[in-house]
Amino acid sequence: MAKGLPGIPLQDRLIVALDLPESDAIELVGKLQPSVNTFKVGLQLIVSSGGMGVVERLGELGARVFLDLKMFDIPETVIQSLNQIQTRHRHIVFTTIHAFSRGLEGALKFRDASNSLKILVVTLLTSMDHTDLTDIGIEKNVMDFVMAQTRRAADAGCDGVIASGLEAKVIRKEFENLLIVTPGIRPAWAQVPNDDQKRVTTPREAIINGADYLVIGRPIYRNPLGNDPREAVRRILDEIAAAIDERDASSASAVG
Repeated sequence: MAKGLPGIPLQDRLIVALDLPESDAIELVGKLQPSVNTFKVGLQLIVSSGGMGVVERLGELGARVFLDLKMFDIPETVIQSLNQIQTRHRHIVFTTIHAFSRGLEGALKFRDASNSLKILVVTLLTSMDHTDLTDIGIEKNVMDFVMAQTRRAADAGCDGVIASGLEAKVIRKEFENLLIVTPGIRPAWAQVPNDDQKRVTTPREAIINGADYLVIGRPIYRNPLGNDPREAVRRILDEIAAAIDERDASSASAVG
């Protein structure tokens, strides 16, 4: 079994995706704290809330923010954007960027200067599969493409990657100290109508394969557990904890 990074508190390993209107997102944060510390803010919430003010509101609530903007631009634009973000929002701990872009250089220059923000490279969206790669003219299979992106991120000095639990095991085998943040998580009890995710795993599978953080949204706030997000979080955290114990016991047994 792949071994993830040790020492991450359980309540930090789950990142709740706030792909909701602002009022619903803020209400959800209030329900889930302190069981969850970190919340993902992406394009949907920023646009629906009218800008980055929602990030400030999360900071006032004591939340940590994973800012999922998937930046893809020239280095100077990325540097200036990150500078504005960090100046106003010190509680942002992760942000995403595409490995294709020269803006990756800018992001890392800013990261090195700020010494507080972790840069994560998007390998391949979990809503995409081999057919989607072929449609945009990429001949690699999913695993080869993801590993090429991961090596590019590691060689550049990024903190980690966004990758599905299906690829986490191979990534972890080659990169022992790279952060792996995994979306596309679907607990066995989850029912997500019109689900657009293609490369999915359960929380257990992702952790066993070496993921460090799990990003989960709809299974938490649209779930069959009496529609109670707190119960969904409790079940997910229990599954994560059990998987970490299983993974660590297997690693210890292999060493012994």
